[in-house]
Amino acid sequence: MPPAVLITGAAGFVGTRLSHALLADGYEVRALVRPAHDSRRLEERGARIIRGDAADRALVTRAATGCAVLYHLAAARGAHKLSYRAYHQRNCAMVEAVAHAACAGQVGRLVAASTATLVGGRVGQSLQTEETPKSSCTASPARTGSRS
Repeated sequence: MPPAVLITGAAGFVGTRLSHALLADGYEVRALVRPAHDSRRLEERGARIIRGDAADRALVTRAATGCAVLYHLAAARGAHKLSYRAYHQRNCAMVEAVAHAACAGQVGRLVAASTATLVGGRVGQSLQTEETPKSSCTASPARTGSRS
């Protein structure tokens, strides 16, 4: 039986390509997509489609249980569509739900690709690495009401 993986944001630009590559390599792909997204191509290629919100801890935990890897690619789409505060809160909620699901579902590895604004990145700042002091979503400017 091939290893199972969960991909949040599987219908997005990066998620679709990752899903196709993993399916071609023989993985069982569980594709978490927003209810309104077109997922026909993923389904035709053999992905198991799970419709819902990547911020829903219970849903993501159920979907992730038994997976070798959880790829988190889902994201709210930019501050131009949402206020900065709402954008940040939505993305943090997804990260928190996915991290919880990875632990609760005993996922072997969590791979997260996200926006730099969630870890405090701003235009003109240097790239952050594993050695960069961690920032918390709960202590972020968006949650405290301040903004830089």
